[in-house]
Amino acid sequence: MGVRHVVLLQWNETATEAQKQAAIEGLLGLTGLVPGMRSYSAGLDLGVAGTHDAAIVADFDDETSLKGYMSHPGHMDVIKNYLADIMQSSVRCQYAIEP
Repeated sequence: MGVRHVVLLQWNETATEAQKQAAIEGLLGLTGLVPGMRSYSAGLDLGVAGTHDAAIVADFDDETSLKGYMSHPGHMDVIKNYLADIMQSSVRCQYAIEP
């Protein structure tokens, strides 16, 4: 069973456009970080009908691959260096996808 990991981010009021863009670039640098990561995308909300400021969608072969990503030092570095100062909140959901 594959796993899709979806994260919605809300920036705080002090987040600058440069910080937001740097965060997305930092996130996109995680593409292929761990074995079993099938795909990875991140981007800023287009402002059409969104309720959050940015989104991440990543597909993994299994829960083990997802857990490896979530605990990976590279992932933790992006959170610390790009997200921690500008993120107000996040919501996460994982669901099964085709193998």
